[in-house]
Amino acid sequence: SPSLGGGAVKINTLGEDGLDQINRIQFDGGAGQIEMTMSKEKTESYTGNSCWLGCSKESDESTNDESEADEKVIGKGFGREQKVKTTLHVEHTSQKTKKSSEETSIGFSLGDDDLGDEFVVDIFFDKRYGSLVFETISGRSA
Repeated sequence: SPSLGGGAVKINTLGEDGLDQINRIQFDGGAGQIEMTMSKEKTESYTGNSCWLGCSKESDESTNDESEADEKVIGKGFGREQKVKTTLHVEHTSQKTKKSSEETSIGFSLGDDDLGDEFVVDIFFDKRYGSLVFETISGRSA
């Protein structure tokens, strides 16, 4: 696992109890404090029809025009034929979008002033309450 400095190791696993394990921290007594701030952001987006039956409409309209003409000019005959087809496609879509986001930021300090003390702590993020849960994995205190 990559080190985060100060004895912190990033883990990134999902616990069986529904908690996201985000860090394992090891710290020694007399070595100062480890201070961390963690942020988690949740964003949701929903897109749907603007009304119950869906306000979307679509239509096609076509026209066919044909014309022919024969003319004589100074003894010479000319013929003309013309065909025009026009298609109009109209589509109207009406939708609404709803977006929401929330962010949780938590800071903490871990430390022990006594030389020789040592602790290993796992930190979990509880999605239900938006808070951190600390579990002491091992430790030694004089």
